[in-house]
This record gives sequence, structure tokens and C-alpha cells, in this order.
Amino acid sequence: MKPFLFAMCLLLLSAAGKSQEVNIPSLLVKINESVKGVQSGEYKLHNNSIKLNIGEDTTISPGNISDYTFKSNPADKQIGYKISVLNSYVQKLYNGTLLYDKFEKELTVTDFNKYPAEINNQDMFFPPFFNVINDLLQVKNNSDKITFIGYEYQNNEKCYKLQLLLNAPLFLYISTKTYLPIKFTSVLTDVNHDAKRIRTFNNWITDIKLNTAPADSRFEKTALPAYTKEKQFTGTRNEEVKLLPIGSVAPGWELPALSGGNVKLSDFKGKVVVMDFWYKACVPCQEQMIELEKLHQKYDDKKVVFVGVNTIDDPIKNKLQLFVDKRKLSMLTVYNGKTIESLYNSYSSPVLYIIGKSGTILYTLDGYSPDVNSEVSKVLDANL
Repeated sequence: MKPFLFAMCLLLLSAAGKSQEVNIPSLLVKINESVKGVQSGEYKLHNNSIKLNIGEDTTISPGNISDYTFKSNPADKQIGYKISVLNSYVQKLYNGTLLYDKFEKELTVTDFNKYPAEINNQDMFFPPFFNVINDLLQVKNNSDKITFIGYEYQNNEKCYKLQLLLNAPLFLYISTKTYLPIKFTSVLTDVNHDAKRIRTFNNWITDIKLNTAPADSRFEKTALPAYTKEKQFTGTRNEEVKLLPIGSVAPGWELPALSGGNVKLSDFKGKVVVMDFWYKACVPCQEQMIELEKLHQKYDDKKVVFVGVNTIDDPIKNKLQLFVDKRKLSMLTVYNGKTIESLYNSYSSPVLYIIGKSGTILYTLDGYSPDVNSEVSKVLDANL
């Protein structure tokens, strides 16, 4: 009996395994048909992110929730829908011609006919969620990169969990009942010396109502909460705060050093100073600090001082020393940099200043540049 029972177990396991198999091309056809059948609807769009620094700390962004309404608009050959996205931070309405973008008490109106790129370049989930995911799945040759992981419940709904392997793994959750996508997760992993970071971005929808045919008035500015100022988009969304001009005198400062004690800008009189404003959660900041560390190793510290200015992280709570050590940063690091942001008009990160031997500003950079190494080298070589 034992051999018979063993054979039966193998047969049952084999049958169970086969029942888990999913024909990807057939599933993609069903998803496409289901998505194409949705002409309008409403749902709540959720998002959050988790940033895990292995051996250091974890940052969880609470994200936000948007009330999303859409309606098919065949006359619009670009977006194809009228759209309403309302949350506690930003409200956007698009009626096929005009984009109404309200932030706090200011409303910006963008004319699609004048600035189509501005509307096309809205965030990834500006078009309906179903369409965004379906477009990813239907890209030619992507079916060979899709793997069925198994079944998983999302919002009490059984889903196919698919992995789409592009530059980074994407996990897609498709309802087994409606064949509509209801969740999208991307996972990014990067390694820098001894530091390993895993970033997970989640987007999912709930409270789904399909083919509700909302009134066109839902997409007009009369549907927006009160605002006190209205302006027309003219090619730039925000007035940029300019960094201090080249040739001006760098403001003095005194900040605590991660290694102990306080440091003043005046301590480096007669040397060229490279100041880099950064904070831990800023990905471009980390790219820039690694390039600057290479230069720190290259140049004579009797002539050039590299100073990393951390703006917002608590040195104890946020484990700044561990963060610096794992990335093998030996340049001077100071913190409480937020207290001097207004002196340097450094309201974003990263921001870079090079200050000459006489205390005047030689060079500025707002944001990360892949050429930062060569650009900074040129300035240093010309001023040493």
C-alpha cells in the first residue's frame, strides 16, 4: 500500500502544480479586452513607498489617497480621457482641452493646444490606472518577460501576481474576477560600497466603480475647491529661486561636525571650499556625494576642503555616522544645514557651491549633474 499511496501523492502534487499554471498570452488578451471595455469610472488611488537601507534604517512614506474619476474622450487623441484627480495636496482636472492644476490657493490653467508636452508629462498614473498597467503588459516582446508568481489577495480580491522583469522587477496584480489591474509595485535595489538600499513603490486602487458615465461638469474648474489666484501656464510651472551669484561673497556659517565640535566657514580661509547640501533620502544627493568623495581623495586637503552639509537628518536618530561609514565617505560632514539654507538659497537638494580662497563664490550647481566630477575638477584646477 505504501508504494501506491506514494504514487497517488505524486499524482496529486503534479495535478496541483498544473492547476497553478497560467497561460500568459491568453491572460494578456483577457486583460486587454477587460480594460478596453471600461469607458469611465471612479476609484481611490493609493500610493506609498518603503526605503530600506540594509543594516541602517527604514523610511516609510505614508503616501496619499486620491479620488480619481475618468471618462472616455475619443476626440482627445493624446490622453483619450477627461480626468479628475483630487487629494489633500493637489487637485487636477483635465477636460480634454484645459488642464486645471490647483495647489493650495493658486490655480494654474494649461492650454493643451499651446503646451501639449506639459500635459503629456504628468505623473505616471495621470491616465487611468487600468490603462497604464495594460500598456506595460501589451508592449511587444514584454510577454516573454512576464512570469506568473502565484495567486495573492489584494483588498479581499483574489489576484494573479505577475512579475514583469525590465530594468528592475515590477509586480502587477490582476483581478481573477474582472481581469483588471488593481495594484502595481516596483522594487529598485542599488549597492554603494557597503551600503545596500531597497526601495519599494506601491500604487493600488480601491472603491472601484466602473462605467459610471460621470457628468462633464466633473472635469470643469467649477468642480474645484476655492482658490484665490488664477494664472495661465506660460512655459514654466514654478518661479525658480536662484542660487547666490558667482562673484558674490559666501555667507559665513558655523555648524556642528559629525566627528565632533563645531566648524566655521572662516576656518578654511585661504583654501577652496566645496560645499554640498544633501539629505539621506535624496537619491541624486547620494550619486553626487560619491563623485565628490572621489575628488576629495584626488585633491590635496591642504588646498581644497570638501564639506558635506546635511540639511534635515538627526545625527543620532537617523544614524548619520553609519550612513557615512557604509558609503566610505571621508570628507568632512556637518549637520543642521537647514539653519543656513536661506543664506545660500538652498531650498532643494543637492545644491553645490565652490568658494574661492578669498571667500567669493566660484561655481554653483542646483541639482545633480552626471558631469559633476569633471565640472568641479575644471573649477578647482583653475583656482588652485
